[in-house]
Amino acid sequence: MSIPRTLISKLPTKLKIILRFFCLETFYIIKKGVLLLSIKLKFNTKFYNKPEQFLKLHLGCGDRYKTGYLNLDSRPTKATDYVCNAVRLPFSDQSVEIIETYHMIEHLSQNEFMKALKEWWRVLIPGGELVIECPDFDQTVKEYLGGNQTRLNNIFGLRRFKGDSHVWGYNFLRLKKILEKHGFGAIKNSLPQDYHRLEEPCLRIQAYKSLSHLFKKDYYDEGWWSMRKSTRPETQQISWWEGHIFNKIFHEFEDQLFKNKKVIDLGCGSGEKDIIMAKNGHSITGIELSEKALEIAREHKKREKLDNIQFVNGSVMQMPFYDNTFDSGVMIEVLEHLDRIHIDRFFHEIKRVLKPEGQLLITVPHKFAYSDPGHIQTFTKGLLAKLLDEQGLHIDFIEWEKRKDAYREHDMLKVLCSVQENLAKQNRKICAIGAYNIRYDQLGFHWDGQARAFQKLGYDTLLLNIRIDSYENLRRKIIEFKPDVLWLGLKECLPFIAWMAEDLKKIGCIIVYWFCDLRGIEGKRGNLPLKKPIITPHKFKNLINYIFLSNAGQIEDYKKIFEMENVFYMGRSASKNFHRRVHLEEKFDIVFAGGLGRNIFHKKRTKLLKRISRSYNVQMRNDARNNISEFYSSGKLVFGADIINEGSEFQPYLYTSNRLFIALACGACYICQWFPGIEKLAENHKHLVWFKEEKELFEQLDYYLKNDKARETIRRNAQAWAYGAHTHLHRVENILDIIDEKTKNFYGFLE
Repeated sequence: MSIPRTLISKLPTKLKIILRFFCLETFYIIKKGVLLLSIKLKFNTKFYNKPEQFLKLHLGCGDRYKTGYLNLDSRPTKATDYVCNAVRLPFSDQSVEIIETYHMIEHLSQNEFMKALKEWWRVLIPGGELVIECPDFDQTVKEYLGGNQTRLNNIFGLRRFKGDSHVWGYNFLRLKKILEKHGFGAIKNSLPQDYHRLEEPCLRIQAYKSLSHLFKKDYYDEGWWSMRKSTRPETQQISWWEGHIFNKIFHEFEDQLFKNKKVIDLGCGSGEKDIIMAKNGHSITGIELSEKALEIAREHKKREKLDNIQFVNGSVMQMPFYDNTFDSGVMIEVLEHLDRIHIDRFFHEIKRVLKPEGQLLITVPHKFAYSDPGHIQTFTKGLLAKLLDEQGLHIDFIEWEKRKDAYREHDMLKVLCSVQENLAKQNRKICAIGAYNIRYDQLGFHWDGQARAFQKLGYDTLLLNIRIDSYENLRRKIIEFKPDVLWLGLKECLPFIAWMAEDLKKIGCIIVYWFCDLRGIEGKRGNLPLKKPIITPHKFKNLINYIFLSNAGQIEDYKKIFEMENVFYMGRSASKNFHRRVHLEEKFDIVFAGGLGRNIFHKKRTKLLKRISRSYNVQMRNDARNNISEFYSSGKLVFGADIINEGSEFQPYLYTSNRLFIALACGACYICQWFPGIEKLAENHKHLVWFKEEKELFEQLDYYLKNDKARETIRRNAQAWAYGAHTHLHRVENILDIIDEKTKNFYGFLE
């Protein structure tokens, strides 16, 4: 039996420790003649193995709960999701994308640590990340010998409970050597982030699971191409490739990437798809490390008598081309073959040979699409986006491509990105506090979208996580950064800024609070606005400068309770990078993404969807997140209904969740419940369709399910509407313009 988190949140803290995210089994034990009822905690793997995602582990969590992670410790605490030993993890091979551990390994004996590393390597996916923070033993000893007597505790520790004392110490070189011995590579020594850094010298080590030592370097030269030539000769025929999915993708991007442009194909293989594009008149250069593959490619070129294509034998790590040589590039199923140790060099070379703003098309197998002994990295949307962001590439879009051709079903990720050069630098520093740690689990949603908007606008930005960091750690980072604007995005931020009010006055920054939920300063029932506030708003008088709300109906209440005039409406938004129409088969009549149940916020729409399901083919999900575009594209219609009149004691105005904006950005034909003020945002039967009564809803469903042309017209208008005025970039610019007193208006209203 899995325990829903909504139920857990209402339980006493001690009971949460026992129940959170577990399956429970009772059994009896006898100790000293007393019959005791004990609880065996069994990990609920089904709950955590969500579609399209791998696990994220926070080992040795102690009392710190890390949002978006499975928090494990050897003892039950208020933050522990599962009690287990770090040396024996209850997860299958290659099921974890990242392991983070903070000040734990110094509590393990050397033998235990070696066993733990073998276990961590086992559960990590190829290319999976390991983050370790621990005391810097060398620096600690130096400070102690220099007279800092408190460092004695940092070396030997004070035993508060079993396993608390330090039993071993590490410096960077020692830890690097141990990690390399256990199969980790691309090891970096970076700045510590944990609160311990405020108390003692610390190390932060980032490493990646490497598989490069498991296969021969000449596998793809001596083995692969010879085998392919003898066992599958048809795959080296131009005619075979004409119907292949990769050739179809090339044609889909022909105008954007190939027409009148100089193109490089990175890891071109035997070059069949390049030959086809060259026959269409495009100029292409293919670079490939395998000489045997290039022998086949050159035979194709000679046979087709082409002079607008060339094949170069060389490494993508050191390409024999001048800077800014190519207008665009393609990289088809190459990235998964590269060890993380080479990634930085690889993308440095790509950015060097591509012109500024040059575009790059990449495909990789999705998750475990198929097995190949040469694959040494595994990707989901979030992992791929994170890697490209780290390399400083601008992501135009990422799609989960699942399409059949004449040969097989292809399950892959397709991404279009571009080289960012000469970004406009703004003379303003923004420190944003929220839940940015979950951005790669919710690509294109609020936290990810804001971060990309700050970057696109050229601001020097510091992203902080209020639900992970300690107050003191956050305070130190803010003081060091000295922001011009402190950008708050969660109600948890308010007690924090009240706590460091004096420091903020010294910094002199503008404080902005943009809360996107209807339930901002709520009471005990969770839906009563401002009647029993969980904070004391008078503490923020003359501290917060601007408040932005997604519900205009609360503006006057907020002005009154915060005793301020600068309260404005700012609606939700979508992402042009990740929310788009995807060419998929429309398997369902209607799709819905969101929470369902009997609580006051979802009760009405749950009943309504049940009634709709009796007449139509309806698909409902609450875990689409990174693949929301693909989910919405699988339905003819997208249904939406927010919390209007579902237990609220007030009438919202201009309020809708982000579902409306995301659905329209995805080019959906969106049918939603009418809400006050919707006429100011969108036009009925042009951008979307709304209903007021249930009878009207079923009439509209019948009409649009039968009328393909009308549905397609709304889709085109919807996406143009979303991209034109309702992206995260629009909202951030709007807020900054209000701060700079350029306007007091919301830019997203219809003219």
